[in-house]
Amino acid sequence: MIEEDFHNNICSYLKENFRYRVLSAIDIADKEFYFVESHLTEFIQATQLETWNTLHDEYFGSDTARQILKAITEELQVSPLWLIIRNGIEVKGNRIYLYSPRPRNNQHTEQANDFKRNIFAYKKEFYFDRDSNEAIDLVLYLNGLPIISAELKHHGETGEASTYIDAINQYVDRRHSVSKIFSLPFAHFAADTDEVKVATNPRNENNFQPFNTGLENKVNPEIPTGEYPVWHLYGQAFSPEYICDFLEYFLIHVPANTEKQTSSFSIMPRFHQLRSTRKLTADVLDFAETNDVLGKKYLINHSPGSGKTLTIGWMAERLDSLNKSTTNEKVFDNIFILTDRKSLNKNVKDDLEKFTHLQRKIIFTEKANEIIHELNSKTNIIVTTIQKFNWVQDKLKALEDLKERKVAFLIDEAHRSQGGKMGKNVRTTFADTKEQTEEDETTWEDDAEETFKNLDISRQVYVAFTATPTPKTLALFGQPFDVYTEDEAIQEGYILDVADNIVS
Repeated sequence: MIEEDFHNNICSYLKENFRYRVLSAIDIADKEFYFVESHLTEFIQATQLETWNTLHDEYFGSDTARQILKAITEELQVSPLWLIIRNGIEVKGNRIYLYSPRPRNNQHTEQANDFKRNIFAYKKEFYFDRDSNEAIDLVLYLNGLPIISAELKHHGETGEASTYIDAINQYVDRRHSVSKIFSLPFAHFAADTDEVKVATNPRNENNFQPFNTGLENKVNPEIPTGEYPVWHLYGQAFSPEYICDFLEYFLIHVPANTEKQTSSFSIMPRFHQLRSTRKLTADVLDFAETNDVLGKKYLINHSPGSGKTLTIGWMAERLDSLNKSTTNEKVFDNIFILTDRKSLNKNVKDDLEKFTHLQRKIIFTEKANEIIHELNSKTNIIVTTIQKFNWVQDKLKALEDLKERKVAFLIDEAHRSQGGKMGKNVRTTFADTKEQTEEDETTWEDDAEETFKNLDISRQVYVAFTATPTPKTLALFGQPFDVYTEDEAIQEGYILDVADNIVS
């Protein structure tokens, strides 16, 4: 069968490239939560033996693994499984970590070894309903806990070929109350050989969002020879590296809101959000380590409907977490998110407040003088407007130590938000320069060449986001570092095609 070949190819790729283990039905003895006790026990004993011995010797004996699993199931009443994996679980006052995140630099050799001890496994043809003998094509596991499910169809040329739409229908049509396997994983992928969609909650077809590399996955230049157009799914998203990044950075938990009468839910990035964030932070880190300076400018050309604010939030968090692998030195002291709006746009604030795990790192400045306070408090991520930033520029310049700060600016709608003297002041606040500050009416893009000739940005990085790059923006930042086109947004249903909606 052609579809069977597709399934087998993915499974072989996971085994050969990422050392996935293969699960049998016997391994999954738990028919309610589908946990693999042996894998979880092996991981904890390999990475946290002292804690395991304490629980074993002082409390539970041979029942230790079952008690840890019981603590997980109790926590599931208030938290999604992926959030429990991220935070760990407490048992008798002892914190148990359920996975090992990727080390942030080469200095953490012990953490690097623990990362390799994560146990990734898959179960092909995962039977979840004994009565109907129904099965999911693929379920992925991390340390004995189910994290991803996938329905995989072969988009062939025959009339009998099925597509990702059939996969979505399978998810939606099933009796979700029958099995927790539809609520435990953080992502449910509906894919064929050409396209991918993903949902954190597969109960409704509207929950599935595109997870593609572009208008056509087959033109992705990264696809290895002989692999399917959706290689980015099993060759990247299913890799240990990406999965740990999902758990540590990209998954967002939005709690229930009693006032708005909304239930809690999880947010999963679309592929262009994942790609641009990972690609840019890797490039920044590589440049900083190789040259021991910053000084780069990036243009992110993402269409309306791209989820730009969430991308900015993910990028800010990743940049803030960067450490040089050789020295363990933090790459940035502060991350600024700048918007051109007269007051912080409610939608921007609402989106960034969804990063609840960043509550202690991020500040929204309602008053301009709060920036000074937060800089002195070493606040990691400061969200403000250029208007407020400009108000305090003289005070910031008066503090000599600020000129040594390593700063990243994430700028929303670059060509609008940096016009004239105000934009120039933002750039020179942290720069070793005596740039002229006379009043003028020209935009800083008009004299960008002269500006940067006199500007030292060796401690700065600029990331400009725009849906409509102007020639001046391109002249300053160069060609876009990452692109999500209007055609993609239209095809994926996030914006309307203006040409099709003109009323004469």
